[in-house]
Amino acid sequence: TKQGLKRDKKDLLDLIKKGEISEYFERAKRCMEDWWKAMEDKRGIHHNERDLQHKISRSNSNNTPYIVLDLEWNQPNSPRVMVKSPVSLKGEIIQIGAVKLDENLEIIDTFKIMVKPKYYRTMHKKVSRLTSITDDDLQYGFPFKQALSYFNSWCTEDCIFLTWSGDDVRMLRSNLLMHKVKYYSIPKSYDIQKLFSIQISKYQRQYSLLQALEIV
Repeated sequence: TKQGLKRDKKDLLDLIKKGEISEYFERAKRCMEDWWKAMEDKRGIHHNERDLQHKISRSNSNNTPYIVLDLEWNQPNSPRVMVKSPVSLKGEIIQIGAVKLDENLEIIDTFKIMVKPKYYRTMHKKVSRLTSITDDDLQYGFPFKQALSYFNSWCTEDCIFLTWSGDDVRMLRSNLLMHKVKYYSIPKSYDIQKLFSIQISKYQRQYSLLQALEIV
């Protein structure tokens, strides 16, 4: 219910204010580990439109407050080819990945879809090495607006995005502007990496996801 979602938001904010989020990370650790494995498994990528529609209708039977968002984006192969209008496009989204969590941070469902790039169509070597995404993989993607529409339909109403760093939300915002998408409003988002840094080192350093999993 919406009342329950508001309560969950308040609980998360209370934890953040008190600095008592160790329990949150302990419960989230299992989710992150499972999500890491899912992202490495290309068999989990949704290519078929019928399967996507079925997944969306099945998944939205539950109200889910939290969605862990993990985007992958390609980069221009040189500064000369960077698109600079209507915004400076430092990265073009090529994969949308997400995990739905219930109130107890248990995994309910996962979502992963390839996005066919419009501007940076050849994989940057460094990005390809880090993500294992190839030029051939991009051919299976959906256009950005269509992929976003599927993702938006999969997300539940009044959800909260959880990301590791603020880059995902910034990249999503710039891609929305580049593709002139006006109907989509980014949900309330929390940078879990920043919260982890506050809890563990009082802003003294920034931790990678793998480092955080080893600490928790």
